[in-house]
Amino acid sequence: ADISGAVVWKASDSPINLTGNISLLPGATLTVEAGVVINGNGHTLSIGSGGTLNAAANDIHFNVNVHALPGSTATFANCFFDSGRLA
Repeated sequence: ADISGAVVWKASDSPINLTGNISLLPGATLTVEAGVVINGNGHTLSIGSGGTLNAAANDIHFNVNVHALPGSTATFANCFFDSGRLA
């Protein structure tokens, strides 16, 4: 699935369970709230050129591989890559 525009993954919707690969398109912004757990289930989260991922809140857990492509912006603070990694 592609994300365009502004999207917020809220703590009230956690855990976020991916059912397919997610791509942030140019100009898209994904903001992850504090306390969110993201489970990749074998899928990836890709930040495309011109896409933005904001995960600068407390206690965000990534159980998904995150691919930040050249020209993308990714902000992480107080996050945990439990069984995922940033590439």
